[in-house]
Amino acid sequence: MAVAANALLTLVEFNGFIDNAVGETSKDTLNTKCIDAASQDIETECGRMFITPSAAIQEIFSGNGTYSQYLKNRPIVAASLTDISYRIGQTWTTITSSWNYTTDLTAGRVYFTDGNLWTPGDDNWRVTYKYGWAVASVPGDLKMLCARLAALYKAQFEGHLHGEANKAFGDTILTFNFEAERSAILRELIKYKRIVA
Repeated sequence: MAVAANALLTLVEFNGFIDNAVGETSKDTLNTKCIDAASQDIETECGRMFITPSAAIQEIFSGNGTYSQYLKNRPIVAASLTDISYRIGQTWTTITSSWNYTTDLTAGRVYFTDGNLWTPGDDNWRVTYKYGWAVASVPGDLKMLCARLAALYKAQFEGHLHGEANKAFGDTILTFNFEAERSAILRELIKYKRIVA
């Protein structure tokens, strides 16, 4: 079973994180679902996507009246920004070569360097670009956070602890709080959250 297209780590990587025996495949379905769930939760928490799509996307947004605009997803893939257009009424117009702009690929920021502005309006700008990383290039700390979250989900099901706050093992009672651990992991994503300007 393959992980989803937006998965932040591969099944092989996750099995390595949890020290799963090489060649052990009996838990692959559960492990894959945990990776997919963790990756989706991270995207939702950050308000953006991370894995480079196969085709460029068109992002439509409202101009902010300044020379600088942050795109929803970052980093921008080098040389992938192929079109900037603005809309008046129902007509889209591609900016001409007389408009000068530059990009901060890492921050996902596009800014005009010639005095032009992202004119305010309702969904009046469109940018065509690619974003993110190939799964092999996802930053290590982001992979680790995904692995920790996936491992947490796996522990809930494998330990039959879903919905429980403690479990007795003879005279010993183990107390745990999955939601607190999940929240702690998601808080560490702050540097990956969408920049809204």
